[in-house]
Amino acid sequence: MPKELPTIYLKAGQTVVVSGPAPLTHNYDKAKTRIRATAPGTYVEPGDPDPPGPPDPPTARTGLIIDRAVLMALPTSGPAWNAVVAAAGQPISPSLSDQDSPANVRCLAAALVAARTGDNAKRAAVVNALRTLRTASLDRALALARELPAYVIAADLIGVTDAELGYDFKAWLRQIVVAPTSGGPSSLTASAKERPNNWGTHAHAALAAAWAYVGDQAKLDEAHAIVLGWLGDRSKYSGFKYGDLAWQADPSKPVGINAVGTKIQGHDVDGALPEEMRRSGGFSWPPPKQNYCWEALQGSFLAVLILQRTGRETVSASSNALERAYEWLVGAASFPPSGDDTFLIPMCNAMYGVTDAVNSPVGQGKNFGFSDWLWP
Repeated sequence: MPKELPTIYLKAGQTVVVSGPAPLTHNYDKAKTRIRATAPGTYVEPGDPDPPGPPDPPTARTGLIIDRAVLMALPTSGPAWNAVVAAAGQPISPSLSDQDSPANVRCLAAALVAARTGDNAKRAAVVNALRTLRTASLDRALALARELPAYVIAADLIGVTDAELGYDFKAWLRQIVVAPTSGGPSSLTASAKERPNNWGTHAHAALAAAWAYVGDQAKLDEAHAIVLGWLGDRSKYSGFKYGDLAWQADPSKPVGINAVGTKIQGHDVDGALPEEMRRSGGFSWPPPKQNYCWEALQGSFLAVLILQRTGRETVSASSNALERAYEWLVGAASFPPSGDDTFLIPMCNAMYGVTDAVNSPVGQGKNFGFSDWLWP
């Protein structure tokens, strides 16, 4: 029988590392926090805190989304794995201008199969797809933001080389995130800095993936600050351009996710996404079921995962802002994820130790998928 993990209680400021299906480092401010894992794993129980000292520099783990040892222990059977294999077998015709292209997630699936099983044909399919990105045309920043992260993660999973691709992939990433886009923000980076809706959150994920792959610590710090600002910490970043403020708990200090305990007209808006909720009009109750909220969270969950894995605390930022947003939609809005948003359920479970039911296979999102296999 696997060993049952204990409940570990932390003093304020202590850190525990839990390694299992989704190893992440948490440093909670709460005096007592239960650290839960979804599968047996090793753990480090903290002792008395060390004297204060300078913070350690961010340290990247192996892999943008998952450690290789964890990946190699994942099953190669069952409905979640079958969905990865099925997607990996679909044609991959990459596009950075079609915001609804499924090629990026198919490429991710092929990379997962190649990395897990050593399938050379699937690896070749990923390499071929990545080769075409160099000459891919651009359109709106939203399309680039949705499509790019899965390709970067795929490149990381198979350990692609510039010799295989025929070009310097890192140099291309540096260029593509500032390349001109049309129909709104002037570039992907501009979208990340300006737009506090799904345009911006998908751009956050794209920047996090690109800069983590390149290994540019200064750019990662900048991306981290932008994401922290969107999550609610305006001291880190407050340069977003907001629209109607009817859903902002504090219109004088707009944020991407309303703060803990906030109310409007006596109604709970703790965790609401004001910039997406305004698409349904002014404030009303019960809350409209605004699907763009889930679209925004597709970008944010991936951005937060990647930044966390670079050693930058993001999961717990602004009092677990992402979990609060997820729970507000499920609870207050009575609007659980469906369709291509269901891949967020296993991600939320893994990041926050919750246990929402997962029906495998989950949907394949605009920028990511297969989370029920990655974090069973």
